[in-house]
Formats: sequence, structure tokens, C-alpha cells
Amino acid sequence: MSSTKSPLRPNAGTVRRHEIQRLVTSLDRLPRQRGMVIEVAGGIGSGKSRLLAEFAAEAHERDIPVLHARGTAYGQNNPFHVVVAALHSDLVSQRLDHLPTHTAASLRRVLHTPTHLGAADADAGPAQAGSHRLRLLLRHVTHDGLVIILDDMHWADPQSLALIDQLISSPLDVPLLVVIADRPRQAPPQLRESLAHGLVQGTVERIALPALTREQCAELLGMGAEDPRLRDLCRESEGNPLYLLAAAHGGERGTDGPTAHPPSAVPAGHVDDLQNQYAAHLLAEISGLSGVEAQVLHAAAVFAERFDLVAVAAVAELDMRQVCAATDRLVRRDLLRVVDAGVQYSFRHPILRRLAYTESDACRRLRLHRNALAVLVERDAPAAARAPHIEHSFTGENARDAVATLVRAADEVMRSAPRQAGQWLRLAGSLIDRDPGVRDQRTTVLAKTAHALFLEGRPAESRALLEAALAIRSGEGVEDRVRLIKQRTMIDLFLGNHTQAWASLTSEIAAPAQPRSATGILYVLRTVMGVVGSGMWPSSEELRTTLRSAGSGPDGDLEGSALALYGLYEVIAGDRAAGARMIDRCATRLDHIPNDALVDGLEVLPLLAWAEIFLGRFTDAQRHMLRGLGIAFATGQVYLLPIMIDGLCHICLFVGPAAGAEPIIDEAYAIAERIDSDEVRGLTLALKALQTSWNGAHDTGRQLAEQAVAALQPGSLWRVSAALALARATVVADPRRSRMLILDVGRGPDLLNLPAMLRPMCHRMLTVATIAAGDPDAALWAKRARDEVRESELSFQHAQALLAEAEVARFADDPDTASDLYQHAADRLAAADLTLPRTTALLDAAECEAVAGRVDDATKLLVLARELARRSGADTLYRRAEERLAALAWTKGSTEPGAATALSVLTNREREIADLAGTGMRTREIAQVLRLSPRTVDAHLAHIYRKLDLSSRAELAHLVTGLQSGPAPPSSALGLSKCGP
Repeated sequence: MSSTKSPLRPNAGTVRRHEIQRLVTSLDRLPRQRGMVIEVAGGIGSGKSRLLAEFAAEAHERDIPVLHARGTAYGQNNPFHVVVAALHSDLVSQRLDHLPTHTAASLRRVLHTPTHLGAADADAGPAQAGSHRLRLLLRHVTHDGLVIILDDMHWADPQSLALIDQLISSPLDVPLLVVIADRPRQAPPQLRESLAHGLVQGTVERIALPALTREQCAELLGMGAEDPRLRDLCRESEGNPLYLLAAAHGGERGTDGPTAHPPSAVPAGHVDDLQNQYAAHLLAEISGLSGVEAQVLHAAAVFAERFDLVAVAAVAELDMRQVCAATDRLVRRDLLRVVDAGVQYSFRHPILRRLAYTESDACRRLRLHRNALAVLVERDAPAAARAPHIEHSFTGENARDAVATLVRAADEVMRSAPRQAGQWLRLAGSLIDRDPGVRDQRTTVLAKTAHALFLEGRPAESRALLEAALAIRSGEGVEDRVRLIKQRTMIDLFLGNHTQAWASLTSEIAAPAQPRSATGILYVLRTVMGVVGSGMWPSSEELRTTLRSAGSGPDGDLEGSALALYGLYEVIAGDRAAGARMIDRCATRLDHIPNDALVDGLEVLPLLAWAEIFLGRFTDAQRHMLRGLGIAFATGQVYLLPIMIDGLCHICLFVGPAAGAEPIIDEAYAIAERIDSDEVRGLTLALKALQTSWNGAHDTGRQLAEQAVAALQPGSLWRVSAALALARATVVADPRRSRMLILDVGRGPDLLNLPAMLRPMCHRMLTVATIAAGDPDAALWAKRARDEVRESELSFQHAQALLAEAEVARFADDPDTASDLYQHAADRLAAADLTLPRTTALLDAAECEAVAGRVDDATKLLVLARELARRSGADTLYRRAEERLAALAWTKGSTEPGAATALSVLTNREREIADLAGTGMRTREIAQVLRLSPRTVDAHLAHIYRKLDLSSRAELAHLVTGLQSGPAPPSSALGLSKCGP
């Protein structure tokens, strides 16, 4: 489910607890420490001042006097400006009053007439004298402890820096703590050298302020950790507190996050909203620039993230030498930074770039954008780089080129920044409305605008736009109209508006004088909506009409869609041979068509894959479904994601995990988050749950399936896959819930709400759940599975019924019958090319053979299962086979005759449980292995103890393992946790 936004309540204190603790620790050392300097290093907005304020408050709480001053750009020419400003305090004045009159007067002159101290002569004697007097003053006023905080020391005057250098190289023998805060990128070489020397000497401690963590960002903003805005805000701010607060208070940001486009592309009003209390700190840096520096900064601000000086000179209409000199100064002030080894430059942060943009005159910006567009056109730059300048400088000339550029730009950023794409497309639409010469582009722009809305997570608005366009443009070209109808239908499929879409398509088909090609497309779309939405199939005659119409259409893939639908219809109607012929024709056709040719008719691939699922051709279905997803990801066509991911869920139920599917699952989930789709989110989680459960991670699979069910609303078309994923994950751990889930989605014990292909497998799961719950009617569910496949020709369905009967036989202590049924099921699964389920059936058969005492037969089955698992890359099943082979080898070589005789009084089920308990397995673990309830396992153990006259599991283990001095058993004997049904 999507997270909710929390109220924004900025934290007034610092969130840098580690750094403040390091500063506070220095106060503990102050009485016994002499002349220590601490550097707090961080860029603008990193939180230095807030950290120092909290530190000062802590010092005051301890009655330690604190003096404070800040360097400024305007004070750099005043000798000792920063240090003297800090010493200008009542505290210093009071302490001077206690000194001899002559000494106090001399030191007061240092404070009240500091400028003469730095007046340099040939040997710089006065400056050195000034430093000596200030050191003397500090020694006299420090007393029992003094803290001096000097902020923004990158602006400090040279004389103050010289004094700091002396305090570092020759610390005063008094309890003085000097805390210096600076921006390392702007710090003068003199300060950097002094601090580096002090670090080596041990008289300087450095506290660097790193980027805030996500948790610190949430705390600073007073925002919930799960707030959907937090991730984008953390990324955009780069963990800088000032940028974070400016961004958070800068108005609605949309879903795109930071982009590579100039600040002119920011939504209207946003740049003005940035002018708040947080942005004021940044504006102060810009306001003091010289004329040429400001011109260069404003010209640079209209470009994308990076720019070069040749382009800036052309845009600003300045001489190259002026631009180079101004840029050097801007780099020294850390407003601009060098990137790409000096070839290009960028602003320190995008927020600073936006502010520089808004600070320039509106008319000047218009000219700058025109100049920038001319530069980019000359360089043949991508459309996405040109579009912002068209947006802010277009005056009506050459509308066709402008529209074409805006559309191409939207295409370039559609997947990564749909909000930006939509903005450019709406601008293109407004140009089309004003200029009759470009109205032939209207349908294209409308369709793309609707697509952008959909990718923003606004599918209802996307559909409404298409509906309005169809109503207004009812008399326009047929091909354009059908294109919009198809896009609307795909959105209806995504939203679940099946009945509404069916009615609309029926109305369109009935329209007079409808061309045959258009009718074919509409028939195909209506059939898809009917089948997917309500299982409502048209007549065979209508399907033949659809196929004929599709064959005459302009799209080669349309006939493929009709073939897949017709083939699926024949299979469900009972004529598998006719259906298979249709599906073979469709598959052959599509397998020879390149991906590019399927972009406009992508629905044919999931239709074909679903037809193959119903034929039991799971490998082909998986291949076609994954191909469809690849095209959908590459082209941004996410309308079909639910039907494709749901298909993969059904395939995974029978086949097991798809090799290499993890990146696809991750991509689908990322799309679900971006468009805020519960349907795609839930189905993706269901698929991941199925894959995880097959790989043996049952607890993780159960957690993912729980999330999937929670994401999909009751009554959702796609809820079946999530419910079955959860039922599969809980069939042993919570069998009654598993049974309830299956019966709920199946609408009763006959499971008539489920497709016929799923019923035998679900009846098998019901059989296993009933056994695990300790209920007596497992055989009834197995009988339903057998009855369900009586008329079926599909091997994989017969295998499910055989597996259900095998479970019943196993539960009834009949390992011989169970083994035969498992092996028969394995043969059926081999015929269906279902390797992983076949491997699992062979492992189950081997366990039954071992329980019956046929160790050699069990070994043969395990060797085959191990080889199949190896070929398939199924590590969990491979390990399971290996462990069982090791257990058989150990049991065969170490069991005493006396132990075997004693154990012969047990039933097969009791012997199976005794073997497992003897290896140290707990009741719950045994229950999971044998698919029994823990209560049933405990009841069997009680019978075992009574028959063997034992009183504890330790005695049972001793009896089962034979000689106490014999070889140790493997980590898991005849049963470990299974992969499930």
C-alpha cells in the first residue's frame, strides 16, 4: 500500500548527535587541556552554525564562558577582525579590570584600535606585535576555562589566520578551547596548511560534517520515516540540511525528482516559493557579486546541469576573457564547481542554480534562453536540452519545428520524468491550438500527454483526457480515432473498467461506415476486455469475423492477436487440436518479428502467452511473457503489466522460479512505486513471494505474500494470484488459513471461480493443508482433484491429482502406494517439461522408498533428482537431494541390528517421525517436513515412546543412531524443510 504523507514539523535542534557529542567531550577535557583547537568542517548549509549553537548552550549550562564571532567577506581587509570581534565582550572587559592599570590599558588598546596592529612594514613587525599582544590578552582572560567559537573562518582576514597558526603551532598553556568552523572548499591555503599541521602535531581535532542519513533527514523535517516524499528530498538535497529545508518548503515537487533540465522547467510558482527563510542564506551569497560575475552566473543558470564557458560566453554576450576571470572567482567562492577535468562546470547545488535563475531580470532571461537555444541548435543537442529554452523564449515563429522538438523531448524523458514530459506536451498542445498549420499533430500530442499522465500515477485523469478528446474529435480521421480508443481501452484494462470498456467498444463497432481494418482492431480489443474482465467469450462466428478483419488491417501483429484469442477460445471450448494449430501459427509469426515491430501491438505477446499457459506450454509462455515485459519496460507501456505479471504468477505456480527474473521483478516494483499502482505492486510482490517460496525461504515468501494480499483490494481481478501465493506459503505453517484462502478465492469447494487449469493444483494444496491441520477429510480433496482431471488431456493437471493422492497415501502410512504415485506424477511432469516440480516429486518418492526400507531404490531416485536440480540451477533442491543421499549412506552404514529390530514395531509413519526426531529435529520442524500439524507429530511421538519404552528424545536418538561411538549423522537426515506443494 502506498505510504501517507506526514505533517512537516522541522526540528529546531541538531540531528548530528555524534558530532555534538564529540564537541561536548572536549568540555570535559577543558580544565586539564591546554590550547586545543577544534575544526568543524562542512559546506554551506551543512549545519555548522546550528551545531555550534548547541555546543555553546551546553558550555553555558556548565558555566564555561563562551566568546563568539563570525568571519565575513567584508571584514577580510580589517586586521584581526574575527578574533577582536570575539574578544569584544563584557567578560573580557571585566577580567581586564582585575589586571594592573598599565597592562589593562595596553590590552584594551588592542581591542579598541585593532587596525594599527596589522599595519605591515618591511619586516611585518607591527603585525607580529599584534599577534603577541592578542596571545598575551588571551592568557590573561582565560582563567579557569574559556571557549572561543570562530565561525565562517574561510572569510577570515590574514592577520587572524596568522594568530590561529600561532595558537596551533605554539599552544597557550591555559585551558583555552578555540573552535573554528569553515567551508573546506573556500578555506584559504594559509588556514588549510595551519590546520593540517595541527592535525599532525596533535593540537587540532577535526570534526567533518557528512551528508545526513535518511533517518536524520526525517528527524530534521519532523517527517515520518515512510513518508513518500522523504526519498526524493534526501536525494535532491544530497543530505545537506539547508538544501533539505529549502526543498521541503519550496512547494509541491511532483514525482519526477531532480532532473537534468534547467530551473526554468520547475513547476510554476516553485522557484518563487524557494525564496523563504532557508533560501535567504543562499541568496546572500549571490547578492554580493560584481556585475560580470552576476551576468556569468545568470547565463549559466539557464543551462542544464553542466555547461562550458564557450556556451556561457555566447549566451551572456561577453568576451571570453571576462567569462574566464569571473568564473575563476565564482569557483573560489564555491558557487560554481569544476567537473569533467575542467572541461565543464556546474552549480554547487541545483537549488542554488534555481535561485540564480530567479534573481535575473525576466526580460534578460528571455534573451538568455534565445541565445542558449541558438547555441544548442548549432551543436545539434538533444531535444530535451532545447525544450526548456523553447518553453521560455518561443514567440510564435516556426511552430512546426517547436512542436516537433517538444514532442521529441517528451519522448526522451517520458520514462524518467513523466511530469516534465507532460509539461512540454501541454505546451505543444497549446501551440497546436493556436496554429492551424500544425493541427495534424494533435492526436499524437494528445495520446502522448495521456501517456505521461498515466506514468505520473494519474490513470483516471489520463483516461478522462482521452475520453474528452474522443468526444470533441468524433469526426476526425478513423486511424487517429482508433489509436485513441485503443489507448483508452488499455487504461480501462489496467483500471479494471471491463464492463464500461466492453460497452464503449460495442458502440464503436456498431458505428456506421466503419472501415474493416478499424473493425478488426475494435473486435480484438473487445474480446480482450470480455475475456480478461469477466470470462465472457464471443461466439465462434464473431471470432472468425475478428480474424478476417484483423488479417486485412495495417498492423501485422493484429492478426497475431486474433489468432491467439481464437486459439485460446478453441482450447477452452475443448478443441485442443484446433486451438494448438492457431497458437502455433501465432507463435511462429511472432518469433520472426523484431521487437520494434511489436511496440504498437504489444498486447499480442501476453495473449499468446496466456493461450500457451492454458495449453500447458509453460516454457514457451514464460519466454513470450518475459519478452513482452522487456518491450513494455523499454517503451514505457506499463498498461499491460498486470496481465503479464499475473501470467508469470500462474506459470510460477506450476513451473517454479524463472531463471534471471529478479531484475524484472525489481523493475516492475520500481514502476509500481513510481506510478503508485497497488495492482502492479501487489502482483509483483505475489510473484516474488512465489519465487522465494520455491527457493525454500518460506518465512520470507509468507511475508511477501501477506504484503501482496494487503496491496490488492478485495474483489480485485488480480487478487487470485496473491491469495494463492499466500496459500502456498502457509500450507504447512498455517494450514487452516491456507485452506480458507483457497476456498475464498474459489468461491466454495468446487473452486468454480478459478480457471479450470488451476483447480487440480488448488485441490492438491487443499489436500496438503488438510493433512497438515490434522483433519480427516484429506482424501475428499484428493478425489476432487482426480475428478477434475478425468476429462483432461493435460499431463501437468493429471500430475497434480496424482500428487494429491500420494499425499493421502503417505499420511495413511502407505509408503509403497505413495512412492508409486509420486513416481507416476514425476513421469507426467516430465512429459509436460516441468523439471522443478518433477524433481520435487522424485525427492518425495525417495523419502517414501527410504521409509519402506528400500535404500537402493531411494538412492537411485535421489541421484536422478540431484542431476535434474543441477541442470536447472535449483540450488535448494540440489542441497536437499545431497543431504538425503548423505543421510541414506550414513543410515545404511551405521544402524545396529538391535536398533533395527526394536524400530520394526513402529508403523511406517512412526518410523519416519522417529528417524527425524533422532536427528535432533524439533516437533515443528518435523511437522513442516512431513506436512503434518505439530499436534499430530506429538501424538505419534507419544505412541513411539510407549511402544519402545522410552522416556525422552535423547533415548530415542540413541536408539535410532545405533552405537553411541558410531559416526555422527549428517546435519539433516531423511527430511529437511520442503519446497512445498
